[in-house]
Amino acid sequence: MSRVAIIEDHADFRRTLATVFELQPDLDLVASFETIDALEQALTADPGLPDRWDLVLMDLELPGRDGVDGLRLLKAARPTLPVIMCTVHEGSAAVRRAIQQGADGYLIKRSPLPELLRHVRQAVRGGAPVSPEVAADLLRMVRATDAPAAEPAWVVLLDGSALRSPEGSKVDLRRRRTVRRVLAALAAHRLDHPGDALTAEQCLEAGWPGERMLPDAARTRLWTTIRALRATGLEDALETVGSGYRLARTVRVERT
Repeated sequence: MSRVAIIEDHADFRRTLATVFELQPDLDLVASFETIDALEQALTADPGLPDRWDLVLMDLELPGRDGVDGLRLLKAARPTLPVIMCTVHEGSAAVRRAIQQGADGYLIKRSPLPELLRHVRQAVRGGAPVSPEVAADLLRMVRATDAPAAEPAWVVLLDGSALRSPEGSKVDLRRRRTVRRVLAALAAHRLDHPGDALTAEQCLEAGWPGERMLPDAARTRLWTTIRALRATGLEDALETVGSGYRLARTVRVERT
């Protein structure tokens, strides 16, 4: 029987997977975590845990540290452990980030359950399952590898009030105070410390200066803000580094 672990913050999806796996004679759900911090605590307490798993299903969009952080953590502990990213997101930028860090497959949550189970079994046998929606984006990404990239990919104003895509479209953030503050801090850090990440604590102080928050509330607020920034189109240019964030080297910061 193949032993499967999942990292997933949505309780309904966790329960669905648990119920479905319980009915499968060849699959056993042996571990379940809501966050990367919970996973890391379990690995610290029992470093041999990944050796007892045959497959991990990892949600990409998690509060706080995202699935790519979890992927790095697991691959550092056991490089040969198959880790399948399972998410609602199908953009090529998300595919690229996960695959570059060693993901063994990429599945879409809305896939029919029989298809998801088929992909899980394929991964256990050493395959690299990819949902059809993701495969289409991946093909476009591969075909474009020989095309000259636009430099820079994005332009961000130093005060965080706006950003401009490579195609020239502008996103106005003047009325989104918290998002603007965090982006301004990222932009300033990009100029002052190129290549270094802004820590989660620095992001929180920029977005909510002087405000005291419980740790869970702080992580949720920051995760929501980072997700909002990525939703503007910045996803591939806003990198997660440990528990912090940075603008990619292809981003140009301009003073207002």
